Amino acid sequence: MSTLDDFKNAGVINGLEYQIALSIQRIYGETNADVLLAIALTNASIRFGHMGLELDQVSKIFSQEAIKQYFDNQEDLKIHVHLDLFPKLSFPEFALLRSDLASSPAIWSTDQAFELKPIVLDGDFLFSYQSWKGEDLVAKSILALSQKRTAKLPNPARFAQRLFAQNEQGGWFEEGCLGRAHLAGYYATHRGFCVIQGGPGTGKTTITQRILSMLIEQYLSHQAPLRIALAAPTGKAAARMTESLQKEPSFFKLPSLLLDELKQLKAVTIHRLLGIKSSSSKPKYHAGNPLPFDVIVVDEASMIDSWLMSLLLDAIDMHQSNERQHLIFLGDPEQLPAVGNGSPLEEICGDRGSQITKQSFETLRADWQAYDPQVQSLDLKSLLNLQIIHQDIFDSVVALNRVHRVKDDSGIHKLATMIKSDADVQSIKVFLDSLPNLHQQGQSLDVEWIDGHSIPNALMTRLEKHYVEFVNLAKTNPKEALKHYNLFGILAPHYSGSTGIYAINQLIEDSLKKKKLGGWNQKYAGRPILVTQNDDETELVNGDIGVIGGDGQVYFPNLNEALSLSRLPEHKTVFAMSVHKSQGSEFDEVVFILPSEISGIITKELIYTAITRAKKKIYLISSWAILSQGLSIRVEKSSSLSDRLS
Repeated sequence: MSTLDDFKNAGVINGLEYQIALSIQRIYGETNADVLLAIALTNASIRFGHMGLELDQVSKIFSQEAIKQYFDNQEDLKIHVHLDLFPKLSFPEFALLRSDLASSPAIWSTDQAFELKPIVLDGDFLFSYQSWKGEDLVAKSILALSQKRTAKLPNPARFAQRLFAQNEQGGWFEEGCLGRAHLAGYYATHRGFCVIQGGPGTGKTTITQRILSMLIEQYLSHQAPLRIALAAPTGKAAARMTESLQKEPSFFKLPSLLLDELKQLKAVTIHRLLGIKSSSSKPKYHAGNPLPFDVIVVDEASMIDSWLMSLLLDAIDMHQSNERQHLIFLGDPEQLPAVGNGSPLEEICGDRGSQITKQSFETLRADWQAYDPQVQSLDLKSLLNLQIIHQDIFDSVVALNRVHRVKDDSGIHKLATMIKSDADVQSIKVFLDSLPNLHQQGQSLDVEWIDGHSIPNALMTRLEKHYVEFVNLAKTNPKEALKHYNLFGILAPHYSGSTGIYAINQLIEDSLKKKKLGGWNQKYAGRPILVTQNDDETELVNGDIGVIGGDGQVYFPNLNEALSLSRLPEHKTVFAMSVHKSQGSEFDEVVFILPSEISGIITKELIYTAITRAKKKIYLISSWAILSQGLSIRVEKSSSLSDRLS
């Protein structure tokens, strides 16, 4: 059987994890070598992005393929792993050692009276105490909010009109048959917690605009108007959320008074909402000082890791006295999960978006019949395409299943749907091979597959023209230049290599140098900047994008004042960016280029995320061998959150 030293020598556990195991041996008197190895692997699994060590999945979590995928994701870090030693490693059957783990003096088992220990055994998982506490808080908070009693709406007749009426009669939802959008509107206004999930074009933001308008309208004449907060994980996602919600809808009439109210709302980053500062170990808002809002809407929730999710939920007012409390998450669980530990949104959603308990369904039917008697004659189960569950489960998730404003011949939508629905990889190949014929028929013109690993000359010429216009615009109108920036996005999985982000950035800058427009230093006008570190003083967060203007100052879309370059936190040039950093962004056209070698970082979620950043066209540059390999790999993070919610 392999020892703790064997796993350290192979690079599976690092020096810190090794020393923690030895410290536990010394402090707690633990002598069982298998238990000490389990403790070291628990901390290693947390470093790898899992919430803890799933005892019956240890060999999978620490397989050669999984470890390579993790280290491919850490290319900027100087980490050494000896994959050649992996075949020699053998794991104990930890699932069979549960009694040894439960009796360890260093481990608290949750089926026993509470004791503060560094490691927690909960079911089939080993956690560090901190990771267990965070996941436990998330699960309990979501269940408590979902079951929390909410106040009856002051004007139910007006609510019914907005939800069920036709547009010309003051209705704000789709004409015709009822659908999941109506269900989302009902959940969000009648429950303390709701998740609205869906891919691009399903109308998450538009539905949120209607929901907020309905809630604002209900309390306009109330002596205490609703307190509303909008938030997103990054500054650019917050700016896009603000812009979308303040935009006047084109397909239903929103009263000017309500539109004015919406225009008063401005999304901020979750860090700013909570008052998280690197100089303090505790956010400004927490359980002892909850957020002073009734309605909190969080966009791009797939980007939230378990740590940030636990801080956010800890700051929500759980007291029953606040009956106007509504927490609404928006997101697409098919996208890349958060870079940090866990994938909470994916765990929360699971298959729940089309499920409803029998009790919830009966309540829904009774409420809707009270709002509109015509509902009595409708087959709601079929109309909403719901699966009724005859047991008590968490069912506050709505998966939107209608795509709006997408052309019937959209190749982006078809390709994204095939990837999301786990279509056979070969059927995706058939679709990509058929693109030339489809283009001749005027179909799928928004997808171009370039079988190779370099940007074609004609496309490179278009990119150079775009960035010349961007640089020139930045000299005179930096804010407008940032809008122009979003016309094109160049995405890649890696920073290094000939098709990596650094090489592409250098290629663009070399082109600018030849035209005497920039690229000769770090201060030239028109240099796009990606912030890579949160900063309390400037309120910039990791992922924010700005540009150097003609005055040498740096402009950001979410800041009113420009900043000097010297005040910026760590940052990079960003003509091209990683797919991870592109989350929360949209571009008219996207160039997505994959490397010529197989890499563990290329996964189904990464490919789906890159493709869905494009609104009008995607240029997919990759050999089929690399693309098919990536489509067959999924990002997997061990967590017990889904089970806790069940």
